[in-house]
Amino acid sequence: MQNELASVDNVQCRSVAKIIKTHGVPKDEEDTSIQSLATDELANFYLLLVAICHQTQSLCGTVDGVGKRGWDYLRLKLLDSVERDRSILTREFWGDLTPDALGDLFRDPTKGSTLSGVEERVALVHDLATRYSALQIDSIQRVYEQSGGCVSRDDKGLLVRLNSFRAFADPVQKKSFFFLGLMGNTGSWSYVDAEGIGAPVDYHEVRGHLRLGTVRLSTDIEVKIRAMEPVSQSEDVAIRAAVAAAISLVAKDVSCTPMQLHYLFWNLFRNVCVRDNPHCFEIGANAGLPERYNRLLEKQCCPLNSICISAGNSNGLIEHSFTTDWY
Repeated sequence: MQNELASVDNVQCRSVAKIIKTHGVPKDEEDTSIQSLATDELANFYLLLVAICHQTQSLCGTVDGVGKRGWDYLRLKLLDSVERDRSILTREFWGDLTPDALGDLFRDPTKGSTLSGVEERVALVHDLATRYSALQIDSIQRVYEQSGGCVSRDDKGLLVRLNSFRAFADPVQKKSFFFLGLMGNTGSWSYVDAEGIGAPVDYHEVRGHLRLGTVRLSTDIEVKIRAMEPVSQSEDVAIRAAVAAAISLVAKDVSCTPMQLHYLFWNLFRNVCVRDNPHCFEIGANAGLPERYNRLLEKQCCPLNSICISAGNSNGLIEHSFTTDWY
């Protein structure tokens, strides 16, 4: 993929793929499974969760006495609330949701309020309720059934249907891919054209691929990132689309799915290629990776440091700045 704003470096992608092949790519799955919810409930749970899963960099708190952050905290905290009150997964609850009520779902007993942009997230949840009413459904499971498990083969596919929800209108389809991936890797949904599910690119993956050099930016965008200036919407879309294309290219070379590679990259970049102090050449005994990814750290360093253009460089790029509810 070539674009005047952001482009994929095919040679660097092949170099990344060669290294990943030597380690293997684990199955794409969450660290803990959810056994307590029926399929209809699980579908609504993940639709609601993914709809409000954006800009979670500062989100943190404890669940069952264990510190969690970002997506992990959001998921486990909502699950804890839902297991005590299943009405949270109904369109009636979504339609009547207030900012205070949403904030309370993610309130930490010690830190208090944890969720930012509560009013904006509530608006997205209200839209879910409005669309459910228009479609006359009580679970997104009905939409899956109506689609026949088709992701993108025609105008009745899941991607088109999800795009009608405000929370899932991202041109790069981050939340849509993530939701479909979650429903697929739980075994709840299967797809007749699973190849239509791409990588749900978030800011960790943007940062990692910019540092690796699998994605190259125009001079203007790089200047903005280094000056910590916001990029435009078209620039944001171009950057994330290029990262998604790079992941797909690496996945093809490795013979795995973009979703499998998303989970690998997301965990690696989130825990090793951290924003302020990337662990290029030395990683402690516990890098925070799920156990299935520890094979990547057999040499106690980033497995990609030999080909990364930013390894050991204190001036490596970070992700771009763009205010959005897409990711």
